[in-house]
Amino acid sequence: MTCAALASGALAGCGKSGPPSKAQYLARANKICADEKLRMNSIALSANTLTEAIDEANQARAQTGAELSKLKKPATSAAINEWLAARSAALAVARRLALNKRDKAVNRAYLRATRKAELLAKSLGLTSCKGFAAT
Repeated sequence: MTCAALASGALAGCGKSGPPSKAQYLARANKICADEKLRMNSIALSANTLTEAIDEANQARAQTGAELSKLKKPATSAAINEWLAARSAALAVARRLALNKRDKAVNRAYLRATRKAELLAKSLGLTSCKGFAAT
């Protein structure tokens, strides 16, 4: 059978596949964010100390960021790149905040960074990438 006979619109592997559509990217990213949210809930309910929970949450965010970065992006992905950069910036500030819990300036920077990432996620249509999963 030829690739044309096998093609159903969603079949990849026959020849070179192009970038995913925005809808395909969003579906994959939302799945990754939903998984992150489940992990964050598990961390929040664990018997770890606050410091351990913060460290574990930051590790989970970093792993999610790496997964999101590996996703193939649609042809027009400037807004997605901006969101991924905002997620990374928010994680960097979260790590600083973990070391300086009482530093009000770092706390404000964390709130600004997470809010920016969340607004960008929302503007893209990333419905599962909010709250913990926005950053």
